[in-house]
Amino acid sequence: MNSWRPSRPSPAMIVALLALCVALGGSAIAATSSGGDSASAAKKKKKLAPKNSVNSAAVINNSLKLADFKSSERSKLKGDKGDQGIQGPAGTPDGYTKTEADGKYLGKADKAADSDKLDGKDSTEFIQGDGSQSFRQGVFNDAFTSNNFMELPGIGHLEFTCGAAMDLKFVNDSADPVQFMSNTMGDGQAALSVASNELAASGGSFPTNLAGGPTQVVAQFRRFHSVALGITNQDSITLILSADRNAPGDGANQCRVVAQVLHGHAALNLAILLP
Repeated sequence: MNSWRPSRPSPAMIVALLALCVALGGSAIAATSSGGDSASAAKKKKKLAPKNSVNSAAVINNSLKLADFKSSERSKLKGDKGDQGIQGPAGTPDGYTKTEADGKYLGKADKAADSDKLDGKDSTEFIQGDGSQSFRQGVFNDAFTSNNFMELPGIGHLEFTCGAAMDLKFVNDSADPVQFMSNTMGDGQAALSVASNELAASGGSFPTNLAGGPTQVVAQFRRFHSVALGITNQDSITLILSADRNAPGDGANQCRVVAQVLHGHAALNLAILLP
């Protein structure tokens, strides 16, 4: 039996086969290159899974990020309650509780029962009034005389004469007697001169010799006069006067006088004096 043996390809057949392989290989390379560009574009394009097709089993653990959740869902992410903090220091031993503090202060619309009183006394038990003060100073020539040298409010006035022996007179111009006390002291006085008297109503007067000075006079006056049943007005005067003749820096026989009057006026309810 004869066996079949393939014959060797001819050189021309070998060249043809090589040409075919080269041709087919170039097409594969070109197709692969073209297919690579399409795969890269496909990767760049996000492909969403169908709705309701993703569950917990389809998600890789620890793969999701905070940005993958809606803001409304992110706000629900809360951790567990932490441990209680360290207790603060205790309050002062002498502090008040709220109830104790509330009991020590008045309410907004409340007031103390004696808020209209002073030391438990209302306004009718105090003397109320007003007053004034005046001042005069000057250097006066010899023989100068003034019948209204200074006013004593509510009581009267002062008269002054400049001379070798300076003279001062208190005059009561009111319709009531005036009580007064005067202290006179100076080089021209052998000792402190004290006068305590009452000036008669409507013109009563009291002269005071100031000698040649320097002399100082401190006098106080008081007048009471009724204005209604049980109510009396009170005027009080304090006079401080200094006088000197031939004072340093002044001309010969000139008198220097400095005087201040303090006046107080008050309405006194006599009913408060009754038991």
